[in-house]
Amino acid sequence: MQRLDRVTVYKRGVKLVWVGLVWFVAFLPVTMIAESFGIEVEWAFVPFALAALFLSAKNLTLACPNCGKNPFRRGIFFWYWPEKTCGNCGADLDAS
Repeated sequence: MQRLDRVTVYKRGVKLVWVGLVWFVAFLPVTMIAESFGIEVEWAFVPFALAALFLSAKNLTLACPNCGKNPFRRGIFFWYWPEKTCGNCGADLDAS
C-alpha cells in the first residue's frame, strides 16, 4: 500500500507561487492573441485580474498550524516565497 504524504503548508505555498508565475507569464501572450482577434485588451485583463484575486485569497488561507501566522508574511511585508520555518513560533512548515 502506498503511503500518501500530507501536503504541507510550505508545499501549498510553493504551489501557489508557481501557479502565479505561470499565470503572470501567460498574460502577455493572451493579450497579444486577444489583440490579433480584435478583442479589446481590457477584456483580456479581466481573467488575469480574477485569477490574481483568487490566488491572493488562497494565499491568505495559508497559516501555521500552531500559531496561525501566514508563511508569506514577514513583519509588515508580504514576501513572494513562503518560509519553511514559522517566524513566530519556530514550527517546521515543511514537516509532514
